[in-house]
Amino acid sequence: MSMLRYAASLLKGGAVWAGVSIIVLFLVMAGLGFFATAFFIWVASHLGSAPAAALTGAALLLLALIFMVIGNFAVRRIRRHRPDLFGDAAGTIAMLTSVVGLLVRRDPRRAILLSLIAGALTEYFAGPEKPRR
Repeated sequence: MSMLRYAASLLKGGAVWAGVSIIVLFLVMAGLGFFATAFFIWVASHLGSAPAAALTGAALLLLALIFMVIGNFAVRRIRRHRPDLFGDAAGTIAMLTSVVGLLVRRDPRRAILLSLIAGALTEYFAGPEKPRR
């Protein structure tokens, strides 16, 4: 369960990062497009509606900067609250160790039988080893 929580936290952070990156990329490209349009309009008509296009491009770049700051804050906040994988793994190992200890104290023969079955299943699923050269 802890690995699932950790994976969900990673996916959530990645999704927020990807969404914000796409928005920032779109706004930067739109701002650069408006600046290019402003340059071509200015060159074509020598002071026509180019200042309006330049201001629009600057506003879009400012909006992209604001989204970048907000997205960076959101990703940092998600990473700060990410569950601790090492602590969860240590808790799971401690729980399994206590269950095995309890099983061995109650019925040692059953514990030996279960360990033999677990070893056989591990060997079966591990597959044949390739010979080393």
